[in-house]
Amino acid sequence: MRRPSRGEEFEAESALQTARDLRKSGRNSKAVEICRQLVRRYPDYVGALYELSQIHIEKKEYDKALHILVDAAMHNPHDFRILANVGALYFELGAYEMAEATNRHAIAVNPNSRESRVNLGNTLVKLRKYEAAASEYQRALELDKNYFDAAIKLGQCYQHLGMISEAVNIYLSSFNMPSADKKRSLYALSDLPQKLVGIDVLTELDKLQ
Repeated sequence: MRRPSRGEEFEAESALQTARDLRKSGRNSKAVEICRQLVRRYPDYVGALYELSQIHIEKKEYDKALHILVDAAMHNPHDFRILANVGALYFELGAYEMAEATNRHAIAVNPNSRESRVNLGNTLVKLRKYEAAASEYQRALELDKNYFDAAIKLGQCYQHLGMISEAVNIYLSSFNMPSADKKRSLYALSDLPQKLVGIDVLTELDKLQ
């Protein structure tokens, strides 16, 4: 088991860049061939393993991509990019307990990743751990106060927890975020008691038509 030596790095990286370019241009079969050649030559070359996994992800071959990335993670257990992808794949495959554990590992490596906080929150929702999920969405909003998706999902958690006033407040705040999908905010508000919402949701929706 080995990766490219210092003297082999330039050639290996050049081949890997060619595979990336081929993938981006839609020539996946040739990209796969190059990556597999690299992995045969350098079995623990994480860059080649990662690139090969991305091709399988694009083809929605999540089980194959997961197998490759788990192998890559064994070679480099602190690579945040790999951990984030493994967590996402476990989620796609419905292995939510494994997704939770992997996302927590990713967050331990990079605590300031707002995306990982939301990914963990999404996983916890699937496990019906709404209070814990809400904490992750809150942390994502602390990292980025204008993170619209986190705000909407936090509101949904509040609804599951019976915290209706809090849900109203977060949906209303999401409506004015720079990246807001205003229709999504309004549809979320339409499920809540209008006496708490304080705006005419249907009128606001009509304005967006």
